[in-house]
Amino acid sequence: MKKGKNRLDEMQEQKMLQIERNGYWIGYVGLAVIMLAQIFYYGPGCSDKIGGEFLVFLFMSANILVGCIKYGVWDRKFAPTWRVNVFASLIAGVIGGVIHFFVTFFRYHKWQGCAAAGVVMGINIFMCTLVCMSLALGAYKIQERRREQRLDREDDDNED
Repeated sequence: MKKGKNRLDEMQEQKMLQIERNGYWIGYVGLAVIMLAQIFYYGPGCSDKIGGEFLVFLFMSANILVGCIKYGVWDRKFAPTWRVNVFASLIAGVIGGVIHFFVTFFRYHKWQGCAAAGVVMGINIFMCTLVCMSLALGAYKIQERRREQRLDREDDDNED
């Protein structure tokens, strides 16, 4: 089947992009919720049961990460700063620690040990998230500098 030219006007194109974006995020959040539900249902050792969902989730995450860094987009509302990275990592650590607490509590029913496991997991998630976001921030800043240098060269070439 041959692909024809785009037959949408600007308003329809914007609506189509909005529909595609909403569909993407529904799928992304849906996969995350389904994986969490399976982890709660099957317990911590269910990696064989959620492998497919995790793989799709991983590819969707990588697509967003690479696309945002490549095109110089960080976020609509948050600036690319260390403070934002620490805050986002803290949120991820708290959520991950709470989820780990409940998963282990439903399995072992001992709140002291499960609370300690949740705290340790929360700290680990915080640190891993902070390192990953810092690497992404570094890549973003490098790409941003390259883009600025390219624009400066183009401006210099246009002035001559």
